Amino acid sequence: MNKRIFIGVERPAKVPIEINGDLTETYLNESLATALLAFGITVFNRNRQGDCRGPYCNMGTCFECLVGIQQSRPGEEKTEKAEKDERVEKVQWVRACMTPVTEGLSVVVGDSVDTLNNSSIRGRHGR
Repeated sequence: MNKRIFIGVERPAKVPIEINGDLTETYLNESLATALLAFGITVFNRNRQGDCRGPYCNMGTCFECLVGIQQSRPGEEKTEKAEKDERVEKVQWVRACMTPVTEGLSVVVGDSVDTLNNSSIRGRHGR
């Protein structure tokens, strides 16, 4: 489901990104939060109690929109286990509202965050 405004709006080129392993396209340089919300994704992560978290302030101060990202490396082929192990080790937690979409971005949101060491998300921010 795409919830974008199209009438009277010029957008840059579409680029491929991966959301929880599913390949999709969105617009270059828009905020990652905007892209996720446009696809109907509202649960970006969960707190320690399991409560849903998502964009709140949309200006980078609240850290409620944290998502895991990893830049893909085109041309590299890996086994499924090696790829999963690498993602766990190299996931970077970022504020989706402050992160521009780039080509090849791989994003982990919602319940999939639990598979990537959920405790590392809240380490610095204590939420």
